[in-house]
Amino acid sequence: MKHPYTAFTKKAIAAVMSAAIAVSGPYARISAAPAFEMVAHAGGGIDGYTGTNSLEAIRASADRGDNTVEIDFIKTTDGRVVCAHDWVMSARVPFAPDSAVTLAEFSRYRIYDKFTPLSLDSLALFLITRPDVTVITDTKYGDYTALATVAKEYPNMRARFIPQVYSFEDYSRVKALGYDRVIVTLYAMTLSVKSNIDYVVKSAKGLGVYAVTIPDTILTAEYAQALNRAGIRFYSHTVNDPVRADTLRSLGAAGVYTDTLTMGSVGAEPHMTGEAPMTAVLERYGVRYVPIAALARAYGAENYAYHPDEGAITFDYKGRRYKFVAGKSAAVYREWFYVPQNTAENIFR
Repeated sequence: MKHPYTAFTKKAIAAVMSAAIAVSGPYARISAAPAFEMVAHAGGGIDGYTGTNSLEAIRASADRGDNTVEIDFIKTTDGRVVCAHDWVMSARVPFAPDSAVTLAEFSRYRIYDKFTPLSLDSLALFLITRPDVTVITDTKYGDYTALATVAKEYPNMRARFIPQVYSFEDYSRVKALGYDRVIVTLYAMTLSVKSNIDYVVKSAKGLGVYAVTIPDTILTAEYAQALNRAGIRFYSHTVNDPVRADTLRSLGAAGVYTDTLTMGSVGAEPHMTGEAPMTAVLERYGVRYVPIAALARAYGAENYAYHPDEGAITFDYKGRRYKFVAGKSAAVYREWFYVPQNTAENIFR
């Protein structure tokens, strides 16, 4: 059977991967981690509302390319797991403060009279239809029922969930449930503990955590530098200011949890991640797309520039100027500019 990639594609992939090691300069950075993420807090904002954890919010976030969503989980009185921060924050007027209800009662009301509530089961159904979506969990102060339920009832979906734990002591407990990526979030720790940079860095590095998430109110440049030096991936929350998000990106953050920001909110340069070669290629409706910015870098194009005001990239190659505009001559996926493979072949032959 013929390999599905042409000689050009294989050459391009090899060049891109070599560039991940060898090239520096004015081009966008290449990292072994995913692109800077706008993690949709509580599913993300929807129609001016935040904190809904609703089906519509998650779907809207995913549709605009923000495929990592943070979801709150709590238990009903009949022991089922639902997506909500608490019993009143989702504007379910019939619910008294701190008064849990059954799954049937929870499912009866629409959030703000318009949005669809989710249980863990209905969330799992949504994830089946959207394999591009990853869920970061917020299970509230050490109640890991939702994580145990996923591990038991949906074991094949564990890779789609990134649990958050609320202390370094809880890390091994959740890892034992079979989750590969576990985040230690600091918000529930005392101020003196979460502000202790040496303690956080030493603990995170010693356990080999996937990441730590730090409240934006305490994440200083000094804190970020210490995490970067130790090779510790980190996020910050909750960030709704695009300037602050861009600052955190420049400080090395992997992303921010946000109610309102999207990938287009931050002046990030298009880049590719240097992950497995297969991730460098997309296929849509029978057309193969390749990452033009990364290829330009790999083939030694000159004067590369990103123009956020136009949503465009430009570069010079063999005496010609090329320009690709998002949504017109290029598709954009998570900050990567893609063009049809035949277009790239005509440039880099």
